[in-house]
Amino acid sequence: MNMTDLNQPKGWSKVASFLECCDSFSIYRGFAPLHARVLLFRTIKIAALEKKLHGLDVSYATNEDTSDRLRDISQAEAMELESEREEIILSLNQELLAYEGALLIQFQKLKSFSPTPEKDHLLVYRWFCGEKLVDLEQCEWMRQPEDFISLVAAPQTDRFESFVMDNWNTWPISWFQKFLHTKDKSNNPTGKTFKFPSGFRINMFAKLLIVCMAVLILLIPVILFLTITMEPGWMAFVALAFVFLFSGTLSLLTDAGT
Repeated sequence: MNMTDLNQPKGWSKVASFLECCDSFSIYRGFAPLHARVLLFRTIKIAALEKKLHGLDVSYATNEDTSDRLRDISQAEAMELESEREEIILSLNQELLAYEGALLIQFQKLKSFSPTPEKDHLLVYRWFCGEKLVDLEQCEWMRQPEDFISLVAAPQTDRFESFVMDNWNTWPISWFQKFLHTKDKSNNPTGKTFKFPSGFRINMFAKLLIVCMAVLILLIPVILFLTITMEPGWMAFVALAFVFLFSGTLSLLTDAGT
């Protein structure tokens, strides 16, 4: 996390610095529908040229005068007769280079980026609205979270850690929020602080919750055996049931095997 660049003047320079101060905030619009629209436009143009070229090929092949002339006349005259077809082929060459060389390959690379997690987009959007560094009309592009991509893939987390990460900023206990985020104060005249979720603390808290739940599951059968008189068969059944419950719960919470 780099907070030194946040001392930029208000405007897009500070916005750019904020987006690059943390990997989670390095999010941008992919404009996937527009890529698809341009690809479709190029596809229609190429298909039209393909149809036109095919029509010329068929007409040349079925027209005896044209086919005989192409066989018997000189090379210069044949090239003049082929000028229309040459023009179509050159146009196809340009369109195919634009279609495959730039658009299609770039769109494939765009699809390989990870979608932006909802929490990351929400944090950035709230920052935009709160700081008001630029006119809100210039932030309309932020209102399509489903079209955002993250340049840096989010680290792998288990379900419990993801739950804590998604909800750390909504829990009402103020001291608990302070524990789960870090404060980095930039040296600016306003003295504002910037809050970021602490990945290390959230990871430790999630692991602590899993350990507490595992201990609770293990203690329940012990308490049952101490407080309730059971036959050996029932004791074995209860112990086996809680073993399966314990292993299943841990596998589910820690994404074991994935």
